[in-house]
Amino acid sequence: MMGKLTKCASALHLVNYLEMEKQKARILFANGVTVMDRLTTARCFEGHIKAFGREDIKCPIGHIVLSWSAEDKSLLSDMKMVAYAKEYMMKMGIRDTQFMIVRHNCTDHPHLHIAYNRIDNEGRLINISNDWRLNGKVCREMSEKYGFHIGSKRGRKKFNNLSGEDKRKQDMRLGVYKAFDRSGSWLEFSSLLEKCGIHISFRMDDTLENIKGVIFSDNEHSYGGSSLDDGLSFASIDDLFGGELGEPVKGIGREDTLINEMAESTFIVPLQVISELVLQPNAAPVQSCGGGGSTTNKRKKKDNDEYRPRFRR
Repeated sequence: MMGKLTKCASALHLVNYLEMEKQKARILFANGVTVMDRLTTARCFEGHIKAFGREDIKCPIGHIVLSWSAEDKSLLSDMKMVAYAKEYMMKMGIRDTQFMIVRHNCTDHPHLHIAYNRIDNEGRLINISNDWRLNGKVCREMSEKYGFHIGSKRGRKKFNNLSGEDKRKQDMRLGVYKAFDRSGSWLEFSSLLEKCGIHISFRMDDTLENIKGVIFSDNEHSYGGSSLDDGLSFASIDDLFGGELGEPVKGIGREDTLINEMAESTFIVPLQVISELVLQPNAAPVQSCGGGGSTTNKRKKKDNDEYRPRFRR
């Protein structure tokens, strides 16, 4: 199961797309809107927005696409798809608002579209923060719960049918994502992973200043973040953590690195070293130049008194 979220400025434009004949569309469910014809449906959405005076919202209509593997067809009757869509919306925090669910039958893989009003029935804006992360978490939870197939470059397999290397990799992926969904920084992420027996290290370039990738390992196996999932690449994680490690790392010596057995030119640096030099620069040893002060860059603390260095990507 996969979800894709977007926002639209025009209700009519979205409704016209959802009900196009070439999509072999079928309206499965509607709440708070009349589906007699496209124009009437669009006016229901727009009238609700005007009634609460929320014309200032540039994209007041939400659009969700939920799709499944072709191998899941037997699990996806119209009634069940509506139930899954409603459960997904509840977990995403989309409640108490107008919406319609439309199934398209133009592809081999089952999928449906949800159009919903981002202005709820109390006139409040439904604003899902970090919706990309939340979407991934909800889709994974529902896939595990209902036994949906998952996609990979090697094909699609069920969670409960994985074995050997595939199972080890999937277990690692789920463990990393579980910690990732509950984290707001690299240190917090690492702390949660350590409790699960998973360690973080970083792949450096030849200069030992630029991070090229993140590696997750237990006592026996190691996997690059992007090999587990595109959303677990170093760049993807660091972006969501505010670019904490986006600048070159200074002060790493060869004694702090480990040679990767698979590629002798690759250097692996533990998170503890990166933490001392970047995430907690005040704790890092600073070489004296004769009476000079510390060269560590500092900035004022925010209101919550939590220190976080500023880096430009």
